[in-house]
Amino acid sequence: MAPQPDHYPNADWSLSNHRVAATVPGAALVDQRDRARQPPGTVGARVAISLDEAVQRTQRIHDAGKKANPDVIVLCHGGPIAEPDDVRYVLGRTKGIDGFFGASSIERLPVERAITQTVRDFKSIPLR
Repeated sequence: MAPQPDHYPNADWSLSNHRVAATVPGAALVDQRDRARQPPGTVGARVAISLDEAVQRTQRIHDAGKKANPDVIVLCHGGPIAEPDDVRYVLGRTKGIDGFFGASSIERLPVERAITQTVRDFKSIPLR
């Protein structure tokens, strides 16, 4: 059984004990020395793994999850997987992934871009 986070002491974290579960391979951060790609956005992670590493991790998690429980649902999410093209890249290079969990890619990043552009537009108005 995988280690259990302390803040959920009664939770069952093993994939094999659930008929259907969702596994989100958060393409986690790496050491600051590996600057493979700077993630988008103004808050959150500063250094993420590469998309190619996200592909490998996602596939490994998928394969382990399906081995433990063939009914497990595997979604890609996190790290460098932030834009539609990133999702397309990962899904095009993995097998059996059931989808993408959007989170900040859908709610935070588009808002940050819109606000940043709006502020730039206001700042570009000349004063007389």
